[in-house]
Amino acid sequence: MITLGSVSHVVIEEHKEPINAVAWSPDGRFFVSAAKDKTLILWNAENWEKYRKYIGIRGESMLISWSPDSSSFAVVVDNMKIMVYDVKLRGVFAELVGHTDRITAVSWDPQSEKIVSSSLDKTTNIWDVKKEDCIQTLRGHLGSVLATDWEKIKGVYIATGGADGNLFVWLTEKWSIVSRLRGHLGAIKFVHWNPNRAVLASACEGNIIRFWSYPAWRSIKAIRCPSNIMAMKWAPNGEYIAVACEDGAIRIWNIEGTLIGELRGHIGKVNAIDWSPDSKRIISGGQDRTIRIWDVFPEEKGGEEQ
Repeated sequence: MITLGSVSHVVIEEHKEPINAVAWSPDGRFFVSAAKDKTLILWNAENWEKYRKYIGIRGESMLISWSPDSSSFAVVVDNMKIMVYDVKLRGVFAELVGHTDRITAVSWDPQSEKIVSSSLDKTTNIWDVKKEDCIQTLRGHLGSVLATDWEKIKGVYIATGGADGNLFVWLTEKWSIVSRLRGHLGAIKFVHWNPNRAVLASACEGNIIRFWSYPAWRSIKAIRCPSNIMAMKWAPNGEYIAVACEDGAIRIWNIEGTLIGELRGHIGKVNAIDWSPDSKRIISGGQDRTIRIWDVFPEEKGGEEQ
């Protein structure tokens, strides 16, 4: 079991309000943080120093998702607009507007060309980023769509979870539902495809996390989290899943569903988490206005370049 005493971590106190989102670039060079103070900061992941602070943000940024090629990242601003920032161009190169209610999740396709977004307006939109155009709207949920994620191994599937308790898997070739996964008894709050294994994770109201195998589409594991889930993310190596919790803890389970550790340090709830690309560190953002970088598996670093 990983314990607090064995996990060193860096604390960054830059934002003036609670942290809404954190995201590590897939190439490991940067991470981004967004807070209720309407600030968006790009950080150097090698020395934890500010690389760029984006100014003129018109609203509060709530969600962040990096493109798989690390060239850009998408940020949800003012609840209903997706702004796509190009790292090299140092600014916005796309604005995706079309949802009529709050956006609840965003995710890129493996080719870094399209974005899927879910919304309280009961729809899931597919966006062509370069054209700044919604090319497909997925309808099927009877209420708000609370979660979505694009499968990263082949890009064949999109998962959506709704307030209606439905967990749908969509086939991207036809934009049609290929499976309805049954087992959750409440609203589906989070979905995330394992980036290295044929497993989908979902979490529902009541804090039950389920692992599903595909393409058999069957439940292979159910886990009860002891606190309300604020965020959920698989490690890039596919071996672990981390959950940010309302009670201030970050809990980590392995692929078999065994709890292997709890990270404690935040005061108040943990709002956001992400893994480093090497699956050895976790970055978290909390209600306490701090960003924390945790060395979860330092003994595995070996000769890795810093």
